[in-house]
Amino acid sequence: SAPIRPLALPNSASIPCAAVAVTALALLALWFAAALAAACAPAVFALQAAPDGGGAFDGALAVRAALFTLKQAFFSTLIALSAGLPAAFFLSQRDFAGRRFLNALSAVPLAFPALLVALGYVSVFGRRGLLAAVLPPDLGAAFLYSFYGIIIAQGFYNFPVVMKICADAWEKLPRREADAARLLGAGRFRVFRTVTLMQLLPALLSSCVLVFLFCYFSFIIVLLFGAVGTTTLEVEIYHAIRASSDLKTASLLAGLETALALLVAAAAALAHRNAQKSRGVVQRAEQQKIRGAPERIAFAALMCLIGLFLLLPVASIAVRAVRGGALYALVSHSGFFAALWTTVSTSACAASLAVAASCACCCLLAVFSKRREFSGAGEALAALPLAVSSVVMGLGLITLVRHGSAALYTLSRASLLLPLALKQMLPAFKRLPEDVRRAALLFSPSRTAAAFAVFLPQTRRACAGAFAFCFAAASADASLPLMLAIPRFETLALYTYRLAGSYRLNEACAAGIMLVALSAAVFALAAFSGGRCPRPAAEGRRP
Repeated sequence: SAPIRPLALPNSASIPCAAVAVTALALLALWFAAALAAACAPAVFALQAAPDGGGAFDGALAVRAALFTLKQAFFSTLIALSAGLPAAFFLSQRDFAGRRFLNALSAVPLAFPALLVALGYVSVFGRRGLLAAVLPPDLGAAFLYSFYGIIIAQGFYNFPVVMKICADAWEKLPRREADAARLLGAGRFRVFRTVTLMQLLPALLSSCVLVFLFCYFSFIIVLLFGAVGTTTLEVEIYHAIRASSDLKTASLLAGLETALALLVAAAAALAHRNAQKSRGVVQRAEQQKIRGAPERIAFAALMCLIGLFLLLPVASIAVRAVRGGALYALVSHSGFFAALWTTVSTSACAASLAVAASCACCCLLAVFSKRREFSGAGEALAALPLAVSSVVMGLGLITLVRHGSAALYTLSRASLLLPLALKQMLPAFKRLPEDVRRAALLFSPSRTAAAFAVFLPQTRRACAGAFAFCFAAASADASLPLMLAIPRFETLALYTYRLAGSYRLNEACAAGIMLVALSAAVFALAAFSGGRCPRPAAEGRRP
């Protein structure tokens, strides 16, 4: 195998760096717990004062909002799965023109703000949209501002998550069982249904849970496209805080929302653990060309749907961004550069904190845990913060400090980004061969030296990728800064939201394109700095 290059750190610096990373992990965990407790505290006091919830809390409205939240998240996930699983098949098993572009779509749910997707759908399906001339009168608007508009927008916005996770797993599936089934006379569809689908079940569960939680916590799309009388728990929490300043009602709704999300995450973690099996030796097959009329028809239909419901809205955003000098008008405003600097500084700090804490968590698990304990503990840590949304975190900050600041916003954002960083880095740490891990712990002068000389150099590409994803997620979210309403504090995503709210849609699209370009630059920088890290020789084996 290729030699392992240690990090360029002297021995005297490794211990302080490790201490900083462990401190970051402890700080983010404590702050997350404190904010969550503060968000739920008014609900506890309200229930103690009045067992029935008391006061202005409308239980029927909460139940309707919870049912609609679960309903739209379920059907949005179903649409994402319907598009993502076929796309994962073509991405992992077939070679075709545009494959790299399809793979690049996996960054859309993180790097592309949901507000821009909503603006893109309005530009395409609205009354004055691109398809207004070919659609029957008011059909596009009736579709857009309805339940179907919500689930289609969210489903195609998040289908790259299913596609990427399942495609990565599909490429690494062992072929022994499938080949044996074919030798026994099973057809292609039966092999897929009885063998491949069962092997993909852990990846399917992981991706569907992520998409479900993303849609469950949907805020901007539901706020814009929701019909009269339809609302979600996230939107109701925001209205309770900003419209009526009713912290008790907001806290009760936040507790209900978090409890339901925790139940979903716990059930998915249990199902994922039961579905996992030892994969043995991976024999990666060569990708083949798309063959047969059924595959060509399915591929063409899939690309048409992706083009209509994802690429066309995104392209309309780019067209509006360059129309009528919108870019020039955007950069002419002094507030744009202030928002750009705030976005870069806070997102970089939050991503650095999240990656440092994730490195500390992964190294601690790799040093002190066995293989199975390492896998289970890491997945549990990665799943827990996913059940808390930005709006609930903002409610906790308002309850704790009343008035937020840039430092508290950065700390809160980093605590919410920690599961994303762990999701990116845990697989790289789990791929380290057991003999390499044990040898590093045995022959290194200390556990800290083993982490800096072996574990981190082998996973530096994952660390760089985690930083890029965390930066993109932090820069694209407008919910938390919108909740905190910090004076003289404006991120580029919040700036885009306010431009759209004042009906300066072309400038809002231009600001969104600048935000996407910023995230793309960070991804390119992360790919360059990550380099080509040598992979373990036994990467495809599970000890």
